[in-house]
Amino acid sequence: MEKLHFNYQATQSIEHPIHIGVVASGDLEVIMKPTDKKRV
Repeated sequence: MEKLHFNYQATQSIEHPIHIGVVASGDLEVIMKPTDKKRV
């Protein structure tokens, strides 16, 4: 499995990992994880 990590600025923090959905052909899942910074 290949993992890609991207960082984006956030306006709200998240409390626990969030499964956003499956992208395109179903080969990529989008999961956001909480951090101690204003980023997701």
